[in-house]
Parts: sequence; C-alpha cells; structure tokens
Amino acid sequence: MSEIVLAKSPNSVYRVSFTENSLALTPREIVQEKPLNRFDDPKQEYRVLYASTSRPGAMVETLQDLRPSLAALNALQRVMQNDIGYAVSEPKRSSVSDPWILQRYSGKIVSERPLKLVDLSNQRTITALREPLADVALRRGMTDISAASFMGSDRQFTTAASRVLFEMAERYDGVYFQSALGAPYTNVGFFEDLQSDGGLRAPLALDESSRQIGRDDPDLRDALERLDLTLSDDGIELSKGSERAIDDYHEFAR
Repeated sequence: MSEIVLAKSPNSVYRVSFTENSLALTPREIVQEKPLNRFDDPKQEYRVLYASTSRPGAMVETLQDLRPSLAALNALQRVMQNDIGYAVSEPKRSSVSDPWILQRYSGKIVSERPLKLVDLSNQRTITALREPLADVALRRGMTDISAASFMGSDRQFTTAASRVLFEMAERYDGVYFQSALGAPYTNVGFFEDLQSDGGLRAPLALDESSRQIGRDDPDLRDALERLDLTLSDDGIELSKGSERAIDDYHEFAR
C-alpha cells in the first residue's frame, strides 16, 4: 500500500507580505470574507501560511494577479483584428505602481527542525490520497486524481485535500506543491496549530528582518519580466485608444 511521501525539507522559504512580520497569519475576519486559496481549510477552522522555496518564486506568486485577465486579452485581440472606427495603438503592458510595491515586505523563513511537508507531486502520495479523496473527486466530475489535480483551479478539491491531510494523525506541518505557473517554482503551505494561539505546527522563525521591497529589487524586476509586467506610477493601464476601442467592441458584439 502506498504511503504519503514527505518532500525534502527546504533550508529556507520566502514570503511577500503586507507587514514586516512575514510569519503573521491572515486575520480570521479577513479569511472568512475572501475566496479560499488553494489549500485553505474548507471549514475555515485552521489557517494556512503560504510561502515559496525561492525569493523570485515568492515575487511571481504575489504579482501574478496583476496580469490582465484572459477576457481582457481576448477582447483586445478582437479589437486589434476588427476595424470599428478607432485607431488602436499597441497597448502598454500592465504595470505595477509604487504604492503597491512599497506596501509589501519580503522575508526569509527558516525552521528549527526538518519540516514535515507532504509532497503533492510525488506519485506515492497521489496514490495514497486516491481513496480518501475519491468521494470529493467523483462529485467534482473527476475520473481520477493526478499531480495536475492539485495544481488546477478546482478549490473544492484542493481544499478538501488540505483538510484530509490536516486531520491525519501524523500532524503534518503542511504541503509542498508545484506552482500553477509552472517550473521552476515550488511553494509550501504551512498549517496553523489549533492547539496554540495563532501559531503554526512548524517551528518557524525569520532568518533575517523582513525588508521593504524597492523598485530596483532584482527579484522584483525578474518577476515583472517573466509575467510581462512593467513598473509605473500610474497603476495598471492600457493605452487610451485601446481602452475606448475595447468598450466599443463589447457594445458592438452584444
């Protein structure tokens, strides 16, 4: 019978946060109001602290939501291919403003012992989870469970997997998983310890003081380039001609 496999314990992990305390869990009142993240508790009893195994990975994970939506990209592509009466210049890349950057800190986190992180990309782990996750997988219309199942967008499945692992007698520290953005990024999710007052199961500590992210941060610049984003003082924008044309296209296409 297959057994759950632990990932090799990373020497350190990295997190981008809103405060200087990169180990602070999101307040419960906020957790209860926002959509569930990938391995959050579906019952919202325990919280999960997310981090990346590399500092560039932490930057990419934080910035990815600032990319244009697929709907916006599709509308823009249609505008560029249809003559509806406006001259449309090539749109600027979506940009990130100084206030967004200066509101965030980067921290390096270490553990006092080897971490017990379930490797969700390991074949033995996936096989071991087929039985306890069979019911939710079938209800979600899945025919089987694979590594892709834990990288997909079905939050009802991934949060159910989190709950199953959290409740196991082994008291795992959390999960180790591939980023949905692809290689080379890997992430971790640390389980809250409900037996402590807002602490985690893993004995984590900041290896160095969290520092405010600056415009010239090389990892920030690398993440922006990888996500096709740029820096700007004006926030996310499209060229005005393109923006007006997109609005008119939606009216035209109705």
